[in-house]
This record gives sequence, structure tokens and C-alpha cells, in this order.
Amino acid sequence: MVRDAKLDGYFERYCDDMGSLGIGFVASHTYDLEFRQRLKTTQDTELRRLFVLQHLYSELDLDISDYERGLLRTGKALNRQMTAEERAGTRSDISGRLDDLSGFDPGDPQHEIAEFRERMKRADGGSR
Repeated sequence: MVRDAKLDGYFERYCDDMGSLGIGFVASHTYDLEFRQRLKTTQDTELRRLFVLQHLYSELDLDISDYERGLLRTGKALNRQMTAEERAGTRSDISGRLDDLSGFDPGDPQHEIAEFRERMKRADGGSR
């Protein structure tokens, strides 16, 4: 089967994520990292796609929530209000990832992508 470079990029990023860095100190963090490093070697395209979907849906949900509140994350538990320029950049980034998600999960079977787009529209005052 033909590989999708964009999907592979997300897959690599999610597999390499170091999370909360409790690796070596917190068993669940250590085993999660070991799982992701082992998963990284799979050639199963569908497994890779499902792993990306799991993480990308979750990531977008959090990022859209921040966008709705106009917040920019500056640290693990820190944030501040976005400037107009940051808001435009964030909107563009989220829209691009939503387009990617549509390609990875064609037809939006659970209708979550459509809901994400509607949330973005409402956050922009319904202007888009």
C-alpha cells in the first residue's frame, strides 16, 4: 500500500512525544514510551492511521477549546490571551490540521470534524 507522507509525519511526531517526562520515574509514562517506540516500527498502515486519528482528534479538541477562549499556551499549565496576529495564525494552523484530519478520516463517520468546523465558525463569530 502507498504511504502517506503527511500521515507518517504525524505518526512520527506522536510516537516521539515525550509527554510529561516522567519516564524512568513513573511506570505508566515509561511503558507508554516503550509502547510508542515499539509501535513506531510497524508497517501496518491502518494501525498507523488509527494511532494518528486517536491523537489528532484529541489534540484538535484541546486546541479548538483554547482558540474558543482566545488562549495561547505558554507552558504546561500556563497560558495568556492571544493577540490578533496569533489568533489568525492559530486559526490557519487548526484549519490545516482539520483538512489533514478530513483526509485521514474521509467521510467524517462520527461527524466530529464537522462539529470542530462549526466550533471554529462560532468562535469567529459565525463570520467564516
